[in-house]
Amino acid sequence: MGLRAFALGLVLGFLVAAAPSCLSNSCNSTTCRGCCLKGLCLNPGRQEACGARGVACAPCAAGETCRSNQCIAGGVGASCTTALECGGIGDSSAQCKLATNPFGDPYRDGYCTRPCSAQSDCPGGSYCLGVWRPYGEYDVACWQGCQSPSDCRAGYECWGILGLSASVCWLSPLPSPDPGPPAPPGLIGSPCSVDGQCQNPPDDGFCLAEQVDGGPSGHTGGECGAPCDVGRAPHCGDGGVCVTSQTTLGPTSFCSRACVNPNQGQGDPEDGGCRQSYVCASLTTSDGGVAPIGRCTPNCNNPGAGCRTGTCGSSGYCQ
Repeated sequence: MGLRAFALGLVLGFLVAAAPSCLSNSCNSTTCRGCCLKGLCLNPGRQEACGARGVACAPCAAGETCRSNQCIAGGVGASCTTALECGGIGDSSAQCKLATNPFGDPYRDGYCTRPCSAQSDCPGGSYCLGVWRPYGEYDVACWQGCQSPSDCRAGYECWGILGLSASVCWLSPLPSPDPGPPAPPGLIGSPCSVDGQCQNPPDDGFCLAEQVDGGPSGHTGGECGAPCDVGRAPHCGDGGVCVTSQTTLGPTSFCSRACVNPNQGQGDPEDGGCRQSYVCASLTTSDGGVAPIGRCTPNCNNPGAGCRTGTCGSSGYCQ
């Protein structure tokens, strides 16, 4: 037993002695492909500690990304005129944003980014978010992280994000896009089969069709809607209500038909109720109560509707 312990001690002693160490001057271009951080060789490097060939680790500058232990220009948040200047992102989906989508406010000197659906899609030091919809940017993309205003270039501010411990660089001042004319009275929630039946005005109206990808969507007869991140409730017109849904990447808002009998089924369409195959669902107030005005939502018994959680009751609500 003593012999085994002695042998193990020799092995551990050898490993400690052989590990590259900045303090012992053995962390160098020969022994370390990465950089020296607190006496140890860091390989691969990170956004906040990058370097190669045994140099001391250092953070990458704004607009740079740590790739292959080197700070590469053209990272998330860098200025650009074409996607070819965004090579620091290291992905073929890198893009140079020149204007917000769909409202077209300009990104000063361009903004290198890439689309994302999860944080893992973004390079170190950037964040996958879709929080700019109220300001006319509907794309979910990677945005440059920051700790102070000095981390962002001219034309951009270090904005704190609700629910996120970090901040990101985005346009300053915040855009104030024009949502265009509102929906005419009664359009939101009306039957449809194509987007054109829900537009002009509003310019951005859309149809939630009864059939999607060859199967029922749950929206029996189709249902006219529109985004209301910009313009809020007035954009939905008389008879519409703006509903906000929280997602892991940010909030999104859309127009639904308003109704006056929350949690009481379909109600009378002539007296503030919903169309056949739709029920009046409740909305919450800022203090957590039930608002007097609800929104018409597909009866969960409709073909293709169902419930994400719970079961569908005979009343048309998920339980």
